[in-house]
Amino acid sequence: MRDVVGARVIGCGLFALGISGMALGGACAPKKGALMLSINTDMKAPKDVNAVSITILVNDAVKHSFIGRVSPQGSVELPATLAIAEPLDPAAAVRIRIMAFQELQPRVLRDVRTTIPRAGRVALLRIPLDFVNDGSAKGSPLPPGSLERGGGDVDFHASFQPPCSDILKETVIDGECKDSFVDSAALPDLVDGLIGNSKGGSCFDVARCFANATPVGQGGEGAPDAGVGPDAGVGPTSLDTGTCSLPLKDTAPAGLNFALVTPGTGECIRPGECYIPLDRGPAGWKESGGIVQFPPSVCKLLTTRKLRLFQSSSCASKGESNSICAASSADSGVDASPADSGEDAEGGGRAIPGNGGKRFPRDAGGDGP
Repeated sequence: MRDVVGARVIGCGLFALGISGMALGGACAPKKGALMLSINTDMKAPKDVNAVSITILVNDAVKHSFIGRVSPQGSVELPATLAIAEPLDPAAAVRIRIMAFQELQPRVLRDVRTTIPRAGRVALLRIPLDFVNDGSAKGSPLPPGSLERGGGDVDFHASFQPPCSDILKETVIDGECKDSFVDSAALPDLVDGLIGNSKGGSCFDVARCFANATPVGQGGEGAPDAGVGPDAGVGPTSLDTGTCSLPLKDTAPAGLNFALVTPGTGECIRPGECYIPLDRGPAGWKESGGIVQFPPSVCKLLTTRKLRLFQSSSCASKGESNSICAASSADSGVDASPADSGEDAEGGGRAIPGNGGKRFPRDAGGDGP
């Protein structure tokens, strides 16, 4: 269980920002506000995503830029967290770029334009590097050795762009180019349990929960195949791909899970059968009046990429706070020794307790020393 995430507050020293009893301040007054980033993926790490980069610009000046390998290959644990402290300029423009890599190849790019909460408020900004946005980064692979060097020689803003008409104001969300602006005032306050972890009891075990999953029929295909195992014929009937909705049968929605099944991306339970779990909640599927409504992006993936939808009733529904359980060094198939040298980044940094010992450079909002 991760009890502590980290925050460096420029001008007020170095603080540990607890998920419970949060405060930014101490000897300094007034308290600083902050934006806590929570970075995660629904793909299988480190098989599909084994490196994550974070670049933060304040008024177009780079305040933080780093790339690191994902655990157990490296020391970046998902969900990865980083706090951006409020700058002295309340109108400062903050640009955040988060990318997911499979070795040197970019897979997902997500841009955010925002401002930072003030007066001691800490808001949570989730940045999902999800399968639906796979292929959202245009650019060549990273130069050899970039992961070992922490990306210090890579300009992530110049080297990669979203496939959108307005690369300064748009990013790919749910498979489509949309406005990248996020109003921090509309984000939830960071409270205990919102972030979750990938190693505790709240993590979602994809292999276990979908071990006996069965396919969901689509459109005119009728009811799902009988399948095998205890989930066969239980729960939903046939998916209407036009409305991307699904009538339920007997199963309570709290006991249902759905997953996109791909030939190679995700948790591979059997050869050619790999699962990308779908969250239940505001950004995922919802149930009302016995009808499950999926985001349009789900049906678009089913039709354009010829994927399949599976359902299971073996576990409680996965929510956005339930991270996928982390892989061990044994099932990652790679050397689990950290790839970085363990040295502090130039400009300061510290090992964050409960965050795999990851050393983060100083956060954005760098108006202090």
